[in-house]
Amino acid sequence: MNRLLQVNAAIEPSRRPEPKLPPGTDPYKPISSRYLSHLDRVTIADLYREGLGVREIARKLHRSILLLAASFAAITMLKVLTVQKLHI
Repeated sequence: MNRLLQVNAAIEPSRRPEPKLPPGTDPYKPISSRYLSHLDRVTIADLYREGLGVREIARKLHRSILLLAASFAAITMLKVLTVQKLHI
């Protein structure tokens, strides 16, 4: 993960491609703490893979257990739907 951050940081700001977004949208606007950032999601996946439970992960990230539980529920639902499509 650190390597990915280094690679992205190595690109000079003037050479970064402009994101294709609707007019009036600011891509650099900070994300509300109500939502999980990409880095949070990667960290959660890494900690979950290490065997930590949802409560422990929530404590480590200083996030609500409900927020993480909702994310895990969404991930589980996607897995179930994907498996169902494969068996049809």
